[in-house]
Amino acid sequence: MNLSLHLKKTLQTVAIVGLTTFANYLLNKLLGIDSPMLAFCLGITCAAWLGGFWQGVFATLLSFVAVIWVFSNSSLMAAQQMWAIRCVLFCANGILTSLLCGKLRDSRERLAETAELLRNERSHETRRALDELRASRAFLDSIIENIPAMVFVKEAKTLKFVRWNRAGAKLIGREPDELIGKTDHDFFPIEQADFFVAADREVLKGRHLVDIPEEPLRNARGEELLLHTKKIPVYGADGEPEFLLGISEDVTEARKREQQRMELAEAKAAKAEAERLSSRMQELADAASEASRAKSAFMANISHEIRTPLGAMIGFAELSLEDGNLTQDHVQKLKTIERNGRQLLRIVNEILDLSKVESEHVQIENTNFNLFSVVEDVRELLTITAQEKSLRLSVDFVPPHDTCIYSDPNRLRQILINMVGNAVKFTTTGEVRLKVSLKPIETTSSILEIIVTDSGVGLNSDQAARLFKPFAQADESMTRRFGGTGLGLFLSRKLANLMGGDVSLVESTPGEGSVFKIDLAVKVVDTISSRPTSAASELAPKNSLNGMRVLLVDDAPDNRSLLQTYLKKWDIDVAAESNGCDGVKAAMRDDFDVILLDIQMPEMDGFQAIRLLREKNYSRPVIALTAHAMKGDREKCLEAGFDDYLQKPVDRKALEATLRRYRR
Repeated sequence: MNLSLHLKKTLQTVAIVGLTTFANYLLNKLLGIDSPMLAFCLGITCAAWLGGFWQGVFATLLSFVAVIWVFSNSSLMAAQQMWAIRCVLFCANGILTSLLCGKLRDSRERLAETAELLRNERSHETRRALDELRASRAFLDSIIENIPAMVFVKEAKTLKFVRWNRAGAKLIGREPDELIGKTDHDFFPIEQADFFVAADREVLKGRHLVDIPEEPLRNARGEELLLHTKKIPVYGADGEPEFLLGISEDVTEARKREQQRMELAEAKAAKAEAERLSSRMQELADAASEASRAKSAFMANISHEIRTPLGAMIGFAELSLEDGNLTQDHVQKLKTIERNGRQLLRIVNEILDLSKVESEHVQIENTNFNLFSVVEDVRELLTITAQEKSLRLSVDFVPPHDTCIYSDPNRLRQILINMVGNAVKFTTTGEVRLKVSLKPIETTSSILEIIVTDSGVGLNSDQAARLFKPFAQADESMTRRFGGTGLGLFLSRKLANLMGGDVSLVESTPGEGSVFKIDLAVKVVDTISSRPTSAASELAPKNSLNGMRVLLVDDAPDNRSLLQTYLKKWDIDVAAESNGCDGVKAAMRDDFDVILLDIQMPEMDGFQAIRLLREKNYSRPVIALTAHAMKGDREKCLEAGFDDYLQKPVDRKALEATLRRYRR
């Protein structure tokens, strides 16, 4: 390859020298110019410039030969003096020119080579930069496309989408190509699109990152999503926002899990609080239960302590009134004692009933009974009180008089006595009227409606608001004027509620009177299949109590004396003991038909005594005598081994009927 290049350069030099020679010859012949050396210097210069130093030297030699050969006979040349010196100078000048031009040519070639190297290097760098740029773009595209979050780019001016990744397109339920060149208004409802555009404008205007923790979005599939979106402006070369970059992460499930965790935490906290409250409520319940037990024990003791002397007082007053030798003055005094004693007993019973109602210890004992008989009993009972105040007490009984219902006759009687008694008590002139009716609601079920109307003092609105509260009267001054505990209406309503009804004030006018209504849920029956269960109402056998042997065990001397008097009137042989120990000894020593055993006694109470008797296989009837009147007292006595139960103050008829049942 180098030989060919040298040959090419040599031929080039020969051609240049030949052309120069030809040109000099023409100039000489045509124009008469005879300056060959000057012309040949130009040729040498071209040969050296094109071929290098050695080609310049070669051109010098060829030019010298041409000068000698062509122009040696020239007249001009021959005329020239110092021709030989000029030839030497010509050769020296050619060599120097060749050297200079050769150096210049080498420099030019080196410059060209350097330029070529630079071009080659620049081209290589450009290709490498392009390759790196393509690789970087491919890498960036791969990252963007594989990011699990939604990535989108908008043009700053138009807010048209210029880029979407696959995750974002999939999230909103569309293909990426559908989104490019479109705006939010092309895909979302106007309210939602306006929200997105406003957020974008805020980002571009504020030139800062905007973080939207929860951005609602409904996709093309109709799914409700929550996105956590971050938007940031992307600046161009002029420093102005050119694009808007958005990255959104679907936090719907995360928010649901967070909500579930919060709900779980709240549930745990609520459970802990509930457990704490439950523990506290249990403590309070235990305390309340203990207080209730203490209250029940207190009420039982109060009942015993009050009923026992009351029973003796009322009983002896009744016995004294049966004596035909009393003066009218003594009779009135004894009646006053009996009346006040029974009034005191009624107050005690109301207080006990209040305690039962508050502790839910009231028992409703339903049975079949004649409704008219109960109403008539109440009318007869309260007529005397009404007549003493010159009041008319009337009853409008709408149903047939033989109507029988299924309910609690004793509680109905108690409600009527309270309501009618109240009406009589607070009425000074005029009358008290009762209207009794039955309103069928089903085949056998009915509402017993009793309207109590009086012409008494009446009530204003403030007084009516306090009417059914315990221990409260419409006017506190009435306590002094009319007396009473203020429990009658409260207890009547509570009892009516327990019987499936209510007691309410229909209307009242101060100075004109009041109207109360009693509603009770009852069942109408064809015949009376059973009677009230109290011992006092049971039909007594007709056999005589004469000769019957009874052991009476009671620590209260007055009560013991009263019962002994009752028993002796019936020709009963009675033995008496004042405590349980002596009572057990007497029972095991002698033969008795019945034992009347008081419950609350010192040394040995009635429960201890009956347990000891039953352990000794004592099988004769033992009847409990107790002033306790709380729920469960009767059942407690029967479970302890007693055969029957009598409540103090002991009713004579009930005592007689009970003894007849156990007559041998």
